Amino acid sequence: MNSKRYSRAASQIVTAICVLMAATSVRAHLMVEQHGTVNFANGGAFLVVSLPVSAFDGVDDDGDGAISAKELSRHTAEVEQQIRDNVQLLDESGAPLPLQGLLLSLVSPDHAPTAPARQLIALGRYPIDDGVSSPGLRINLQGESPEEQRISITATRDGQSHEMVFTPDRECHTMFPNKIVVEYVPASDAVVVPRLGPIASLNSPPGSLAIGPGFFLRSRRLLPGASVRQGQ
Repeated sequence: MNSKRYSRAASQIVTAICVLMAATSVRAHLMVEQHGTVNFANGGAFLVVSLPVSAFDGVDDDGDGAISAKELSRHTAEVEQQIRDNVQLLDESGAPLPLQGLLLSLVSPDHAPTAPARQLIALGRYPIDDGVSSPGLRINLQGESPEEQRISITATRDGQSHEMVFTPDRECHTMFPNKIVVEYVPASDAVVVPRLGPIASLNSPPGSLAIGPGFFLRSRRLLPGASVRQGQ
């Protein structure tokens, strides 16, 4: 009985991995140059990003500004290390998380699939704890030409979306930052404390903090995309 359960569980795991890899491969094939995605799901952040070959050091042996399959084969270790060093998911303390299962794919023209490529797609997974609410992302692999100076990334998590643009001047972004709501409390509805002024409306949640006459901050987390609000 136990062996049958183990076999069934193993089969389900293999099937899930195959489905994930198939979906990731399709996404990679359709990825626009200088764009990428980070999808948070099942305890991981799944990365797909198109990177310019000119951003990598020591991989273009013939100096044609592109990388061939043979060059990639010779320099796979160097390419992978430069990606691990320069495409990093950061926890809330700023520490980089390991990039697992890194795969590389050349972006060659459809009419010449064996031609050297000027873009390289990287796929991988970062393990991340669900408790990390606002992870960071660092990308420092911009290319040499002006059109290769910007890398656009869309991160998704639980139906939320966060768009970022990475440039030589902006290589780090915080994803899904927590926001604080600022609300106005009419004086007639405020609880006045000597020396502190109005700190909360009568129907506001506990934990409010005064920041000025009639204003308070709610000390709670909000969904990404929340903005500063002012009541009437």
